[in-house]
Amino acid sequence: MSVIVRVALPLVLLLTACSPGGEASPEPSSGASYAIGEQWEYVLDLLADPDSADTTEIGERFHPVFLAQVPADTLVAVLETLQGDYVVDEMETDTALRRTGIMSADGVRIAFFFGIDSGSGKITELLFQPAGPDPDAGSVSAVDADEALATVAAQGGWAVYDTTGGTCEALYEANARTPYAIGSEFKLWILAAILEDVNDGLLSWSDTVTVRDGLKSTSDGQVYAKPDGTEMTIDELALLMISISDNTATDLLLDRVGRDRAWEAMRDAGIVEPERNNPFLSTREIFLLKLMPEHGGWPDLSAPERAAYLDDELAGVTLDEVDLETLPDAPWRIDRLEWFASAEDMCHTWLRLEALIAASEPGDAASATAALTANPGLEIDAARWPEVWYKGGSEPGVFAMTWRLVGADGREYVVAAFLNDPENEFSELYAIDAMMTVFAAFQDLVAS
Repeated sequence: MSVIVRVALPLVLLLTACSPGGEASPEPSSGASYAIGEQWEYVLDLLADPDSADTTEIGERFHPVFLAQVPADTLVAVLETLQGDYVVDEMETDTALRRTGIMSADGVRIAFFFGIDSGSGKITELLFQPAGPDPDAGSVSAVDADEALATVAAQGGWAVYDTTGGTCEALYEANARTPYAIGSEFKLWILAAILEDVNDGLLSWSDTVTVRDGLKSTSDGQVYAKPDGTEMTIDELALLMISISDNTATDLLLDRVGRDRAWEAMRDAGIVEPERNNPFLSTREIFLLKLMPEHGGWPDLSAPERAAYLDDELAGVTLDEVDLETLPDAPWRIDRLEWFASAEDMCHTWLRLEALIAASEPGDAASATAALTANPGLEIDAARWPEVWYKGGSEPGVFAMTWRLVGADGREYVVAAFLNDPENEFSELYAIDAMMTVFAAFQDLVAS
């Protein structure tokens, strides 16, 4: 069965400069005229050997409007993450100006959308999306999911739990008790801390938080661009923290509830090894620790020393101070500098959130569920799964997705899947393809 990735997911690779379908470019084209077959073979050759890319030839073959949005070096970097000897499995559209279909390499299926300019034949559209399991291949087994994860990264695991009875009843587990780096899934524990404080009368979703430059994290998301001193409600920030994984929104909320409270909320959820996440790091702090060499000894300190170090050495330090020349070209110490949890831990986290929301006043519950349901991660059949809570997380070498789902029959499930590779960065597009296989295997498992 097929699942389609939402465009909102990170690193769905859209490289397009002109309107789809190979229509004429918005400015006059010049130079040699290329046929679509010649251009498509050129792209396949680049995918097979990105190191052979010549920027002069890229400039000749790609439309200037395309390259204004996706410079040659960026294009090559993207193609390097997708490197492989691709074979076209299905050609769905094949005209003089546009080709679409499915191609595969090393067991990974990718949908492609490719177009050229009607005058010059220069490339105007290049879109890659994960295609997921072949819908004509029949059911997807748990073994298929295991193999899909193993294709992408050195470490991986996933699990399915029936939580209808309020406990985590395992239906399938693969490395389910192994703690993995989980990326932004840790933000669920901040949401749990907010819910606890709201239920105890210590916070209100309408309370405001002041945006401060000193607490800003990465420039993605919406809150980073807000001027210093802007007031935002906890409700607004929580929605952004969960739905689009806004890092600055996350850090503002963590500052409001406090790192100790967030850690306690994580512990109370039933995490087996809570000390691995002590002290509870903000996103700004973890990026500073990863990317500034002078802080490299932090993981070797004791928990109290680590907490004191954050207050003494990182308070007020911003990511503007990171030397971009020092950025590593491999995963950034994900085995020691991350947030960690197992599949079983994430099941307990979902049960804790469910209990906290059930204990909330209706308006408070609505704020939390709005955040959790805003982005389901994948295109999921709403008729089959009328209630979907989701959170994912990623960084170089890390990709994680977890769901709580309520089926049309009223049964409740948790799915959690992880990919980690401490040594090698992998393509997020490949990771999403593997997660689509996991989700398909889950659906076939519970349907059997």
